[in-house]
Amino acid sequence: MKSASCLLFGLLCVLVAGCQQPDTLTSLSFDTTLLQEGDLILRRGRSVSSRAVERADNQYNTYSHIGILVCEDSCWFVIHCVPGEAAETGGEEVIKCDSLSLFLRSDRAEAGAVFRYDTLAEARTNIAADARRLFQRRVPFDRNYLCSDSTKLYCTEMVDLLYRHAGIELTEGRRHSPPAFREPVIYPSDITKNSKLLEIIAF
Repeated sequence: MKSASCLLFGLLCVLVAGCQQPDTLTSLSFDTTLLQEGDLILRRGRSVSSRAVERADNQYNTYSHIGILVCEDSCWFVIHCVPGEAAETGGEEVIKCDSLSLFLRSDRAEAGAVFRYDTLAEARTNIAADARRLFQRRVPFDRNYLCSDSTKLYCTEMVDLLYRHAGIELTEGRRHSPPAFREPVIYPSDITKNSKLLEIIAF
């Protein structure tokens, strides 16, 4: 029998996103049977903030955004932190749970990939459960990009935090210090450079 917290998560996801999106925009697609809970999903976005991340990161095949994959009632969702989408979360910039199709919708993503850390599936399942809890707590998006303050989170910070709680150092200490930022920040490539991350699929 599912726990109350798991049922609550499923209800929240259905209310927020649902399995299908009621719009005519297309989404990037791939074989979802390859996915496992706790996998990392990255996208190269189309927004102004996405372009800024790509220019700052300056890596080949740069991704601008990252989230954690979770599954509920055979539907795949992405838990992630992103600015500029407060209208979809009750007017506040908080951690989101989007259906996979919304996360990869054509107006939001032009490319993407799924990565899996080479560890026990149980560890990734626990990471997914922790991501659900952050979503349920409506943790705010961190517009100051401060890794020293975990009361607010940005996308790569959230992923790094969840994996560190599981004893995994995804970034292996990699950080960048962009001009005008108060603290070093984590770029998506700081995560994908980890040699124990396996690319499951690129699309």
